[in-house]
Amino acid sequence: MTEPLIWPRLDRSKAETRLEVLGDDTGPEKDLSTDSYAFSGIGQRAGKTEIQVLRNTVVETAAGFGFKVRHGFQQGTDPGDRARAEFDAAVFRQLPGLMPMNWSEAGSREVWSWCAIALLPDVTHWRWKWVGKSGRWNRERWIGSDLTRHTWGRQWWRAVQLQGAPSAVDQLLESDFNQLTERANTIGTNPLLVSTFVELYLKAVANGTVDRRDLIRDSTQRLLREMAFVDDSIMGGAEMTAWIAQLLEQSTKALGSADEFGNPMV
Repeated sequence: MTEPLIWPRLDRSKAETRLEVLGDDTGPEKDLSTDSYAFSGIGQRAGKTEIQVLRNTVVETAAGFGFKVRHGFQQGTDPGDRARAEFDAAVFRQLPGLMPMNWSEAGSREVWSWCAIALLPDVTHWRWKWVGKSGRWNRERWIGSDLTRHTWGRQWWRAVQLQGAPSAVDQLLESDFNQLTERANTIGTNPLLVSTFVELYLKAVANGTVDRRDLIRDSTQRLLREMAFVDDSIMGGAEMTAWIAQLLEQSTKALGSADEFGNPMV
């Protein structure tokens, strides 16, 4: 097993300053040095080799989906939603191995700000250039203020949350992730819960008896209500499976008997 490392950190004020140049064809300058960045006080620092390998691997992966490194921030072709989703899935698989670290380090907002703004500014720019309105950038994709929405932080943490069902990443929609992994203080805190839910949810989707988006919304709402008085942290695999299977069955039945307005008959 690769030893966990500590990574450079870019504080919020410096991150904001570096993003002042962000535009449709401009962005912060890449900086692979470590001299001007802080590290946490305890642990083995990522060195030049690890940092270069991290960047090179992500850039190579992005190139497979249309990114051209020589064009920098002036990328001319929209890769499309499908390619963006496939790129995200590839990063999901690669990033934990490229950035080995403990949960405390991975919870540092400043580490992820460094990753997006100093290490991979051109790829971060390319990933979001055609998403949303031209000239408007969601800074949560750059600055680690919310790791469930950060370009790179969210993929590292999704890999943790889906460690029991990693292949499911290819079948999940972004709207599925929104209901599961982005609920960082409830559902998303328990990797066993997330992995179990995803596996059973995808089986229910494959049956095709109810609308997928309705199912994820209704079933996660039921789950959240029950989590108010059920301690999922003490459940084993069999208990978790039985609980989630029951919730999904209830949701499927309710949606199958929805009223004339599409509201489930609870």
